[in-house]
Amino acid sequence: MPNKEQQSGSRDSTRGEGQESQRKKWASLILQGVVYIGLSLLLLHEATDSEQVQQCIGVDASMAAMSRSDYRMLVKYGIPEQALSQKVMLVTIGSAEPADIKSDPCAQRLFVANLVERLKRLNVSVIALDKFYDAATCPPDGEATKALFAALSGTSPVTTLAQRTQIVPKRQRAHPQVCLRLRPGLTFGLPETNLGVARLDTDTRRIPLKWPLIVNGKNQPPSAESFAFVTARAANKAAVETPLLRRALRKTQQPYSTTVKIESYSALDILCGKNTTVAHWRECKRTEPVEGMNGAIVVIGDHIGEEDIHPAMRSAEDEDKETDEQVAAPEGLLYGVDLQANYIAALLDKRYYLPLLPEFWNSFVVVVFYIVLLCLFGWSKRRFLTVSAGIGVLISGLIGVFIWGLIVFASFEAMAHWHYILTVWVHGINLVSIVVLSLEHLVARMD
Repeated sequence: MPNKEQQSGSRDSTRGEGQESQRKKWASLILQGVVYIGLSLLLLHEATDSEQVQQCIGVDASMAAMSRSDYRMLVKYGIPEQALSQKVMLVTIGSAEPADIKSDPCAQRLFVANLVERLKRLNVSVIALDKFYDAATCPPDGEATKALFAALSGTSPVTTLAQRTQIVPKRQRAHPQVCLRLRPGLTFGLPETNLGVARLDTDTRRIPLKWPLIVNGKNQPPSAESFAFVTARAANKAAVETPLLRRALRKTQQPYSTTVKIESYSALDILCGKNTTVAHWRECKRTEPVEGMNGAIVVIGDHIGEEDIHPAMRSAEDEDKETDEQVAAPEGLLYGVDLQANYIAALLDKRYYLPLLPEFWNSFVVVVFYIVLLCLFGWSKRRFLTVSAGIGVLISGLIGVFIWGLIVFASFEAMAHWHYILTVWVHGINLVSIVVLSLEHLVARMD
């Protein structure tokens, strides 16, 4: 019979094995919890995240975090930067321009009128004026307003004009996503087809196409075309009449795109030349051509202050935009006119991408993949019951990674050939599920 010391040692050994087993079970439960909690949070994130247009949220420099989207990573690294197929150029009113045109609205109207006349002589194809003209800031019957009215008249080149919106108080909305109303402003006799809403989404990688408006106190279907869409259509109607854009317009989706470098000029340089004294801009008569302007789509806007800067991902190439004549927006931000020019170029180049699946179906894909993994690891548990624990888990993990790779490959093919993108978090949570389930089964097999 075993003595007391042997019996005590046996009990200690049994107790130690029990504690070790308990620790392994707790480790397994914790790993399972990580998967379930992480999956639940990501599904909740997708169900409530930013695939809806965010026109009800004011956009300013403090909202950089609002512009981050998991699509942006895919768009930035998965889509190669392309050369512009159309001549889209920026002409900006910034630090190089005279002080009086930045402080006096009437002087600025006269300056823009002279600039438009100069661009006409340069034979540009479209002039897109990303500026808002309020009747209260300068007399509608004054010399400056009449001069701008005369400059914008005529059929060549085609001129488009931005319209501003204002957010309607919540108590006046019949639907929370329909919250905008047009602000009254001068249109200089331009047809409605040449007027576009300049509103931007909080995620500046998304090209605005249309905005839902409240008209006469009633909600209407999305009816106000964006400034970028109106300008792109004026430049090349066929470019915006694609099945993908028709679907986006029908479903009120805002497609994603990339940022490219747009060539930029100072308005004073175009009007007067580099060696002109700013005080004499009213008399300057520059006549020589500007390289690249013939047939170009020219977007005119402001590079002044902090009223129209927006969060945007800037590449190293974008830093080259800073010159002695122009003060760039703060790091990580872009002026609204830069974004509008990018949107116009993207529409003309067909450089736009729609989500492959809506939020619910993205979540469904993740759940189905997780169920497949559970079945796969359950199969390995039975199949390799008498073999080394790690072999079954390794084989299951490799099969899971192979299936995950097929999904990633298929999503990139869809993006490259059909311009549909599968959101990054779907790929991420699927890969995390493989890793965590592998660890969980390894811990369980060690029991």
